[in-house]
Amino acid sequence: MDALTWSRSAGLVTLAARATLVLGAALLLAWSLRRTAAGTRHLLWTATFAFLLALPIATAWLPAWELPLLPAEAREAATAGAGTPARVVVMPAERVSRSAAGATAPRTVVVPDTPEWTDDTRAAGPLTGPLSGPLPVALLLWALGSAAAMASVTIGTLRFRSIVRSAEPIEHPVWLRQVARLRVRLGIDADVRLLESDAVETPMTGGWRRPVVVLPRSARAWTPERRQVVLLHEMIHVRRHDALRQLLGQAALALYWFHPLTWVASRLAAMSREQACDEAVLELGTRPSEYAGHLLALAEGMHAAPALVSLPMVQPSQLERRIMAILAPRRPRASAVVTAVVLFLLGGLGLSAAVARPVPATPSPFVAASGPTTAADVASVGLGADTGSGISSSAYRTAPGTARTAVASAAASTAGVADRVSLVVPGRAAQEAPTCRAEGLHGNFDGTLSIHEDGDRTRYEQVGWANGDRIIQRYVDDLRLCMRTHGDVVMTDDRTDVRAVGRGGWLVLESEEAGLQRLVITEEAGGIRYAWSVDGHERAFDDDARAWRDGMFRVLQAYWDATRLRGQESTLRGRISSRRGHISSLQGRISSHRGHISSLNGRISSLRGHVSSLQGKISSLNGHVSSLNGRISSYRGHISSLRSAMGATANPDTRARLEDEVGEYEARIRGVENEIDEFDLDSRVADVRAEIDAFDLEGQVRRVEQEIADYDLDGKVRALEQEIADYDLDGKVRALEQEIEDLDADRRAEEIERGAAPDLAALRRLIDRL
Repeated sequence: MDALTWSRSAGLVTLAARATLVLGAALLLAWSLRRTAAGTRHLLWTATFAFLLALPIATAWLPAWELPLLPAEAREAATAGAGTPARVVVMPAERVSRSAAGATAPRTVVVPDTPEWTDDTRAAGPLTGPLSGPLPVALLLWALGSAAAMASVTIGTLRFRSIVRSAEPIEHPVWLRQVARLRVRLGIDADVRLLESDAVETPMTGGWRRPVVVLPRSARAWTPERRQVVLLHEMIHVRRHDALRQLLGQAALALYWFHPLTWVASRLAAMSREQACDEAVLELGTRPSEYAGHLLALAEGMHAAPALVSLPMVQPSQLERRIMAILAPRRPRASAVVTAVVLFLLGGLGLSAAVARPVPATPSPFVAASGPTTAADVASVGLGADTGSGISSSAYRTAPGTARTAVASAAASTAGVADRVSLVVPGRAAQEAPTCRAEGLHGNFDGTLSIHEDGDRTRYEQVGWANGDRIIQRYVDDLRLCMRTHGDVVMTDDRTDVRAVGRGGWLVLESEEAGLQRLVITEEAGGIRYAWSVDGHERAFDDDARAWRDGMFRVLQAYWDATRLRGQESTLRGRISSRRGHISSLQGRISSHRGHISSLNGRISSLRGHVSSLQGKISSLNGHVSSLNGRISSYRGHISSLRSAMGATANPDTRARLEDEVGEYEARIRGVENEIDEFDLDSRVADVRAEIDAFDLEGQVRRVEQEIADYDLDGKVRALEQEIADYDLDGKVRALEQEIEDLDADRRAEEIERGAAPDLAALRRLIDRL
């Protein structure tokens, strides 16, 4: 692409860099706040998503603060493709460098085969936004990804609205009175609708303008304690406006879908939101153990549900961390000071990210890439300034490719003599020197690893593939033998010599005991290059070096073959374990099916138990009133006794005292009668009977029994038992055991290692002589 198109498309990169600053700061703050109240962390993530959404607008309206943070390759990309090859030109000695004494030494100068630098490149100016000029491919991909993310949010919203439309309103007075009390207690002004639906398995809240709480149909069987906990949790979501905050986070995720830190932030925000709600429930007096028990019961038997734009009370992926936080002995308290400091820090960083505008740094056209040079060995040629060698930057920018080679050579000629100098234009990173030593597992590894502790030293023996490289490292006493191949390296059929090396490929051989012998095999024009060194000193690749190479190949290939045989046996034994594990998995599925039916039968028992509990409640209410009536009967019995005593005495004082006692008992009777009237037994019994009728025990039992019948437990069990029988585990295990016996890996591996012993002895003698 040309310079102007590139600069316009770079706006997306700039936006990503700003988002990285905001998200990185938020993640660091969240980590530092991990032991504080979850509400503070959730407020941090809400502010973070708000800053991310405001970044594009703030960038357009706020003044820019240009920072030379982008690499110089960005400006080079305006005129040269990322994959432009470099040409290696070996100049005559008299044209490359000359020492103070007049001696000369050849140097290698690498310059890119790219179009010329022109002043038009600079005319493109600083990075511009992504909204002007032709639509680049990167912007198109971003737009498609954002559209897909917003479509997902829209689908989730429509699904939730569909559930709300098909749900039935809960009109039972017990539920409605409880919701009304919680609205007053939590200070919620909005009208909250309470619905029930077969389409949800867990309570959930949604609707940022018109809040709604949707409960599963099983809520009818909940105890009053669970009903209180669930409604309290959902109403706290409404009070905190969590539905709107969730929508804010989803919008930020849709805008920055390409950024991995946005996904991390979204998951952490969801976790902190639920933990903040849990903390609020506990602060209002709910016992932690009771609350945790209700959450676990609600999570039991949940299945994967379609994505909805709502706030489910229970999500299995979050449950373990929530339960640990709920049952923690000490719960953090929210601090207004901490919250203010966090928002101040995040606001400052967000503002800095909005006004900062990264621009490419002024590049230096040459970078030393290899060779025993020092800083003085490479001439500095800066763009926009003349160098000490008298070569101007414009001379390099406007010169054709061949002329640039001469310019680079002249620049290098001002330095002292060096064995070799390689110069590359920025953007052509110098390749790291090939290495063989293997110290543990780094990245992807497929093979065998053995770790041996020897005093204060740890020895790693590896045979396999590390990040795509073939590697073998073995120790024989104190002698370390190692080989590593990278890229396209073609070996002979017996793998004891190198036939060809592809571009960028290499093979390294090392032996190390008292000293280090090292051979690096790479490709060069017309053949293979051998770089042979002993204790870091380069040597000619002579007959001794060839004999060492051949011995290393033979010994290491023997170790490779022996390890491969043992690995094949391990693989076969692993397949036996896998076969047995498959049968165990099928048997576990049978147990799972039976457990599911037991759970359904348990639900029937629970439903009937709930109705029995309600009927017992009626008996308890009647018993309470009967107890009060019994107290009245007892008081009347006392009065009868007192009146009999009054008739039997003629003493006026005694009669007066007995009349006072009669009056006291009559007052007590009136008090109990008032208590009976206030208790309103008929109304209470009517409420409980209405709850029993609304519960519809027989209907719910029929539905569960139908679910049991539809599940077809016997059919599922028969199918799995037939699959187990058809699998023929014993036959498969016998076949694999026979294959292991035929492989005879241990004996063959030992024979291979014994056969390599003479080559190893010869190699050690040669190493001692080098």
